[in-house]
Amino acid sequence: MAFHSIPLRQKQLEPYLQAYVDRAEQYNGGVVETGAADAAATKLDGICTSISNILGMPETAAQRKSDLKKWAEANDRRGFKLMRDLIDPEKEFKAWRKTQVLTWVILLIW
Repeated sequence: MAFHSIPLRQKQLEPYLQAYVDRAEQYNGGVVETGAADAAATKLDGICTSISNILGMPETAAQRKSDLKKWAEANDRRGFKLMRDLIDPEKEFKAWRKTQVLTWVILLIW
């Protein structure tokens, strides 16, 4: 049962996490116009709010949103790649599990 639920969960959350990583990369995209920088910050804030509300427990949603924004602002390229690998539904379980462990190690260090 557990092995069958992993791809289903990946499919449900993939659009949100993909949008989060895309917005984080746009936010950290280098030199941009002032209006575009404000728009990227607003979009990042919106997607962080959406993801924090999806994760449940409304009393901790503000802290989760803060953590998501902080991680996006850190501009961790390797973390962005690992996140993309985690949500990729084409990955086999062994490769997915290796990526998951690497992500946990990086988060513990960070």
